[in-house]
Amino acid sequence: MRDTTVSVEALAGFLIALRSRGIRDLALLNAIEATPRELFLPESLRAYAYEDMSLPLACGQEAESPFALIEMLQHLDVSSKHQVLEIGSGSGWLTALIARLAARVTGVERWRHLVEASSASLNRAGVANAEIVLGDGEGGIPAHAPYDRILISPSVNGLSSIMEAQLAETGAVVVPVRRSRGISLMRYERRPDGMYELRLGSSHAARLVSGIAEGYDF
Repeated sequence: MRDTTVSVEALAGFLIALRSRGIRDLALLNAIEATPRELFLPESLRAYAYEDMSLPLACGQEAESPFALIEMLQHLDVSSKHQVLEIGSGSGWLTALIARLAARVTGVERWRHLVEASSASLNRAGVANAEIVLGDGEGGIPAHAPYDRILISPSVNGLSSIMEAQLAETGAVVVPVRRSRGISLMRYERRPDGMYELRLGSSHAARLVSGIAEGYDF
């Protein structure tokens, strides 16, 4: 159910803008239309759900621009057979979008309050094949590996051996990687002859912070 603070016109304009920016995957567009982003935001910010801007969340965190998140998801190339690991779930909206496309998605978030809030949002949105757990994003979730796809929203210095070890054969990772001249959005693919990497463009993602956050900050 959509929040009444968000107009039908706002969603329609958002979908048109996505198409103009090269988002043409119908399954992804349908997932976006079926997943009200406003349900994953604080009530005071729901009117801005489909604006191209970052929005503040609890614990001093931010919900990234929806355009940036959707671009990452399109590059991930998720199918209905895939098991997906997401690092840095934040509000849970991207988790919900992945769940509409995949067999199952497990998200990892280091802030306990965000885990609880985003899990409640998934329930409100009727998403049953997704779970967000409290954990250290650097470590992933080895117990549930291998994953067909891994999406890391925060930026890292490079694809770690820990993440590579959790990737299935023919699996792929999309992640912002810090370089000497900025941050590049990268796709890594596991192939029979090794790992293959492709630069997708630039990014402005915040850095991945290791460990589970202390306390219960709001």
